[in-house]
Amino acid sequence: MTPKAIRTPEDKILDHRKNDRTLVTILTPTLRQLCVRDHRPHDTVKLFVDSVKLTAKLSSMSEQDKMKRPHHHGDLRNALVDAGIALLSEGGAQALTLRKCAARAGVSHAAPAHHFNGLAGLKHAIALKGYQKLYMMMANCDGCANPAPLTRLKSMCLCYIEFAVANPALFDEMFSINANDMIEGKVTKDLQEIYSGFRSFCLPFVRDDLPLDIIELQVRSFLRGYTLIAFSGQFGPKDKGGFPLGPVNEALEILDHLAPAAAQTPTMT
Repeated sequence: MTPKAIRTPEDKILDHRKNDRTLVTILTPTLRQLCVRDHRPHDTVKLFVDSVKLTAKLSSMSEQDKMKRPHHHGDLRNALVDAGIALLSEGGAQALTLRKCAARAGVSHAAPAHHFNGLAGLKHAIALKGYQKLYMMMANCDGCANPAPLTRLKSMCLCYIEFAVANPALFDEMFSINANDMIEGKVTKDLQEIYSGFRSFCLPFVRDDLPLDIIELQVRSFLRGYTLIAFSGQFGPKDKGGFPLGPVNEALEILDHLAPAAAQTPTMT
């Protein structure tokens, strides 16, 4: 069975406009006939037709106004980014287009081109916003500020996984950015600083036989692998709260090898 297409507010507006045009097309000949029968002058016919067109236009505008009332209050760039995140959440990566993003933000389709270098630029900005949201989640997590390095690292991982399973489409956009580009400074300064924050969780475990890049690779491999298992539905199907986390605390024990035995901490609750 072919899955039912996801209907966005922008699609509904396009349907509404189509229906309005159909209404005008159907009614215009009827009005002309009535006017001829009643011996109405040509100007009256035009008045009737214009009235129908005006009604259709006002109806279409009223639907747009429900969406337009811009939430950006002058900050159009962020409004477009938020619109893009909403489209990702509702319809996945295939729902994200510049035109739909503009319509969602209540601006002309040319607006995204002014603020971003095409769709790729918009996606980069969306990924940055996602990392900022994740960073704020970590900043508000007591475990991420714990003085014990292993507890801090596991808390960061738990925040990461919780965020990913709750925002799978946004997470995919975030993960599409190459980590090496962030390390080498090929991305924006803001994004590079956020990635440096991730690296700081790994720094306490560096030793002669375990360099930082290997620790990062191990942690990232665990995080990506675990979230992909969750996305596959192996821990249960997705619901309004996202995918189930599964036995995440037990899985986090795979990181215990990073710290000496004396520094290891109990399984997180």
